[in-house]
Amino acid sequence: MGAFVAGVVSSVVCGALLSFLEIETGIAAYSFGIWFVPVGAAASGVVGCSGFYLALLAAHAQPRASGFLYLLVFGSISLLTVYYCEYAYYVPAAARELLSFPEFLHLVTTETELTVSVKRASGDTGALGDLGYLYQASLVVGYAVGGLAGRSLFRNKSRCGSCGRYRTKVISRGRYTDDDVEYQGWVSGLASETTVEGAEAAFGRLVGPRTPDRHAVHGLVAHSHRCKDCGSTELAVHPTEKSDGQWIESPEPVLRLESRPAHA
Repeated sequence: MGAFVAGVVSSVVCGALLSFLEIETGIAAYSFGIWFVPVGAAASGVVGCSGFYLALLAAHAQPRASGFLYLLVFGSISLLTVYYCEYAYYVPAAARELLSFPEFLHLVTTETELTVSVKRASGDTGALGDLGYLYQASLVVGYAVGGLAGRSLFRNKSRCGSCGRYRTKVISRGRYTDDDVEYQGWVSGLASETTVEGAEAAFGRLVGPRTPDRHAVHGLVAHSHRCKDCGSTELAVHPTEKSDGQWIESPEPVLRLESRPAHA
């Protein structure tokens, strides 16, 4: 529940900032699209949903598939915040008895016009009418899809199997080579290890540059993580390859081992 509340707060703040930008500059950044893809809404979702994911990290929790429903809620809240801020700014207090916020929202939705540009030519669609609601829904979905980017924060997180908390990275080490046979020997040798201590010692015995030189084409990178709560450790060894002058580390490790805490 705490993560949901954090997501609501960050979405409201995001909506307020978007509204401020539109009022001050006339730029509705959240409505920008490319070929009807709501790019602006997606970018807004990256920012607006950040509170949700940061709260999950702080609570040592993980996002679930059902969390997309939360992102849709956050998108709705952020968009409503934009329109309410504009309502409060443009509609004087004395006139709010004549034009309520729901009526203002309906007016904005049905009177929305889109500007379509193709190369140097552009034109307006005119008022969308009831199709405006479909357009608003596309903004909410775009916001939620953009919010999925926050899941990348958890991609390389090591989670303790004993207490469920996220571990802290202790050290990352590399070994590199230009020899295919030597590289395969490294991989097969490490694959035979069954303990973190043994694998760390075996990795330390590998003979090769610790950083890639201009001749290297293969490499192994060992990431060590430690749980501050129970003291368990994890070692993950990832292969990395040189491609078009860039080193690309595989997300799939060739070896992953975990040591249990002493009291387990």
